Amino acid sequence: MMKTKMITEACRRPQTVILLMALLATGAVAQDSGSVSPDRVNRIAAQLIAPCCWSQTADVHQSDAAKAVKEKIRVGILTGKTDEQIVQEFIDEYGERILSVPRPRGFNLTLWVFLGLVMAVSGAGLAWYVKRIARYAPSRKTSSAPVEDSMNKRIENELKTLA
Repeated sequence: MMKTKMITEACRRPQTVILLMALLATGAVAQDSGSVSPDRVNRIAAQLIAPCCWSQTADVHQSDAAKAVKEKIRVGILTGKTDEQIVQEFIDEYGERILSVPRPRGFNLTLWVFLGLVMAVSGAGLAWYVKRIARYAPSRKTSSAPVEDSMNKRIENELKTLA
């Protein structure tokens, strides 16, 4: 009973309340500094292929290997590494095959340029083909009604000559 009374009296003092609030805020800040944003982990994991089957990015893959990649990313973030440094560690370990999008340099640059050229030539060819087809398409300005009238007159004339 005596301890409860002492705690109640201590809480009435403004200095004690301020001290308790400061301690709680410090604990919250210290706890928050140890957490890692899942968005940042997933953003980095989206740049990497899961090394178990090499078919999906690590942010969506559900294997143990993908979970290990995410955990390694979390550890890298907690140690203060930048996103580029974390990705570079995976490249050093697995090679550039781990990247979901290859970096445009060396032979990869040749492929990127070739892809751009193929798309440009394909677009130009498609435009030429559509333009050529449009030249031979029937015009919407012509009406089929005059043709029908002339055909009807011709049929009537032939029927008259037969009768």
